[in-house]
Amino acid sequence: MPSRDSDPIPKVWDPLPPHTPLPTVPDPPETGEGALTDPKHSKDCLAPPAAPVTKAELEDEELEEGEIKETPPTSPHPPPPSIDIQDGEILPTPPTPQHFLIPSIEVDDEEIPSILLTTAYATLQPNPSHRTAIEDEGRYVRSANPSPESLERRPQVNVHVNGKPNLKRKRHSPQSGSGLPQPKKQKASTEQKKTKRFCWELGQQFTGFVSPIDGADALDIATNILTFPIPTNVFKRLVYFCDASMRSLCGAVGVVWAGDFTSTEWEGKGFPYPMDIKSTAILELYGISCALEMAIRDIEKPRANVDRKQPQDNLFFQSHLNQTRSHLHGMNKEVFIFTDDVYALKRIDGTLSYPPNGDMSSQLAAISRHSKTLGDLGVHVELHLSPGHSGIPGNEAADQMAKSALNRHQRQRKKYQPAKNQMEKTSAGPDMDKDSVYKWHILTSTIEQ
Repeated sequence: MPSRDSDPIPKVWDPLPPHTPLPTVPDPPETGEGALTDPKHSKDCLAPPAAPVTKAELEDEELEEGEIKETPPTSPHPPPPSIDIQDGEILPTPPTPQHFLIPSIEVDDEEIPSILLTTAYATLQPNPSHRTAIEDEGRYVRSANPSPESLERRPQVNVHVNGKPNLKRKRHSPQSGSGLPQPKKQKASTEQKKTKRFCWELGQQFTGFVSPIDGADALDIATNILTFPIPTNVFKRLVYFCDASMRSLCGAVGVVWAGDFTSTEWEGKGFPYPMDIKSTAILELYGISCALEMAIRDIEKPRANVDRKQPQDNLFFQSHLNQTRSHLHGMNKEVFIFTDDVYALKRIDGTLSYPPNGDMSSQLAAISRHSKTLGDLGVHVELHLSPGHSGIPGNEAADQMAKSALNRHQRQRKKYQPAKNQMEKTSAGPDMDKDSVYKWHILTSTIEQ
């Protein structure tokens, strides 16, 4: 065995003298018997202590007196598992973590650095709002902001329009259950608003007085019109209430009047609108036109004669003196017409514009003609507002008359609808055979009867 002086491995601790007996060290609890060096005799205090010597190693090798067996330092990490490598095989290299140099900071004695280097961690969002597109050549993922590369890989879709391919992608409008596209909501454009005119611009002025009052005053006049005082120069007066009703493109109006000025029973007549209608504003104007036309026929009838003995509310007349022109005109006949549409009164008075072409303009032109005819007959005409659904007897009676006329009008339209539409539902096509012609003849004969 070589001597200690010829040992090529340097020692980091002072060996014991040869005449000093070997100290006895108790066995570690895990390794059994063994000898440890005393760290107090080490030259370098920072050197790690020697690893414990196992009992098996002491049995394999005999040590001379005063000699200490050296053991290599053990690593705190477990040894890697053995891997069998075949000839010519290359193991994959594991990724190495990236290390960054931390800048050194020189700090004087008793000085605290103003800025401490800390590691910033980003907070994880539980549900991120933005989702990135996963690039995969096998599929196309749609994202909020797709990259140009993903758009290039998008599959091209050719849409055929009238049998010809079209490269444009067009979204079709949703269809209803019947297969027809939904009608688009039409908004009044600026040009349509500019084309609206007032009645005085179209020569459709009203001859008479249009009351501007509404609210409680209008309610009082409409409720007490039958007891309204009659001027001494007036010997004929007519009072009408009109209202409109519409359902399923069918419309009708009702015009009612009192049997006499002392009774509470109302008489009336319904007028169906001759065409399909979608606007109640046109129906309200149609009701006023029908009332004026009835006044032209009824102004000379006996029921228009006034009774001087009927009760009159002079106190009510004094409180509403400025809301009527009954005591100011010099004519001996007058007509009062009440409607529950304030916009109809504004269009007639010239404070609200309307399209110059169409059914509304036609009704306003008819109202203008009828008012001029009554003016030529020496009749003073006044239009007043009757608030709807307010318990006014005349307005309630006109509403019931309009609904009755509408129901009757719908039954007639269902009965007398064109026979061609019924035959199209039963026949196979436009070319009808003899049997279809016979059915057509029987159907038309039944309708005419």
